[in-house]
Amino acid sequence: MSMRSITWNRGGIYTRRLAASALAISMMLGTALTGIITAPIAAYADNGSDDGALCTPTEQSMGTDANPASDRDSGVATWVGGNMYVGRKPTDTAAWTNGTGPDGSYAVEAEGLTVVNGKLMMNPLKNSWSGAGFRFGIAGFGTQFTPAKNSTTLVVGGNTNDTSLPDWSNVQAWTHSGFLRENGHIASIAGASSDRWGAPKGTLSLDKNPANTDASVNWNVTDPMENVTVKSSDNDTDTSDDIRNLSESEYYQDYVVDDISAPLAFQTATGTVSQGVSTLSTLTRHKYNYYDTGKGDASSIEYVFNYNDDTKNGTGRGLETTDSYTNREKLITFTGTNNPTMEVFNLDASMLTDYIGTTRYRGVAFAFTNIADTASIVINVTGSSENISFHNGWQFWWNGQEISDGTRTITGPAKTARRSRRCTRRPRRRSCGTSMTRTTSPSTAASPTRAPTSTRRTTRPPRCSAASS
Repeated sequence: MSMRSITWNRGGIYTRRLAASALAISMMLGTALTGIITAPIAAYADNGSDDGALCTPTEQSMGTDANPASDRDSGVATWVGGNMYVGRKPTDTAAWTNGTGPDGSYAVEAEGLTVVNGKLMMNPLKNSWSGAGFRFGIAGFGTQFTPAKNSTTLVVGGNTNDTSLPDWSNVQAWTHSGFLRENGHIASIAGASSDRWGAPKGTLSLDKNPANTDASVNWNVTDPMENVTVKSSDNDTDTSDDIRNLSESEYYQDYVVDDISAPLAFQTATGTVSQGVSTLSTLTRHKYNYYDTGKGDASSIEYVFNYNDDTKNGTGRGLETTDSYTNREKLITFTGTNNPTMEVFNLDASMLTDYIGTTRYRGVAFAFTNIADTASIVINVTGSSENISFHNGWQFWWNGQEISDGTRTITGPAKTARRSRRCTRRPRRRSCGTSMTRTTSPSTAASPTRAPTSTRRTTRPPRCSAASS
């Protein structure tokens, strides 16, 4: 029996929008980024507050109205305990040396700071950004809550025991490269650079694009996970507190496991968890600035998803062509007690699958009902952690409303995330900060192959978490 903890903290009506675009719980793996473990933005100590103090609620603008001078993400968006795959890890290890690489993915972006303890293997198939490839730091369909100017947006530590992976570099790309573009963002990579497989010599697996951008990619960095540059705003000129240690021992073990997961695992469940099938027939998703009145970069991009009871087959990307599924999303529902302070749920790991009985569905969606706007949420994942694999669905329900369009606006001001923060007493350090979790937009391009509860790297709840639901 294993138990891991996931937290959401207090929020108002607008924070529901943020949670939808972020899919903010740790066990929801980004299906297009197979094998990653999604972590909350780090809540760093506020030494101006007493232990156990309540923090003053603040508001965070998202989307088109985000202010680049102040609305910046100073935490971790994704912390990967092992190796990260843009695509799916191939079953045939020969794929690493015969030019095949990982199974391809149509994922194109990872918003915020991504920290990879192991290696980064990428096979982005989509010809996005005029062929530039997979972008780190900023996402067009994201919240626009991104790292500040001259901050790190990608770290790769190269710490892995998987000897089947390429040994010539800790970052390798196929089909298209990874890249950084804007705002002086930084990538810090342990070990030597590599060329993208099959590309002309000098075409790096990870680079800045275009070449004249002010971003930078640094290879052969010593201890990159212990020396991560995180600025609080674009106008932050104080360099005394820029460097943070996001290593496995300091960030994950000491902070996440010891300070967060272990205490939360002892919370008594207040609500119930059930599974069923969503009956929604149509879902439309928009880019964050969809027809945003008065904006020069307004976009008319939208995607419509149609659901019915038809049986379909996979495309060979994530699901084999011989794999069939019902064209609806499985729905895991968390029913609370309308407690104004905290809701605690025990989620059996056996529910984290595309199946109900012998019927397979196209993905797994999540719903929260009877949750007070002021309540914190704790989810303890229990049960067997072996071979958990599921696809993220597109739907996300909050108190009866489908909210997966996140922070986008059609007219009027952008949605604002109201972040109430509560700190609990910790004997070794003060804790008062903000925290959210995020994944990239789900896709049918790949299937998670790493179990969300299989190792101690599983849960990344914040020690002092902010509203993200």
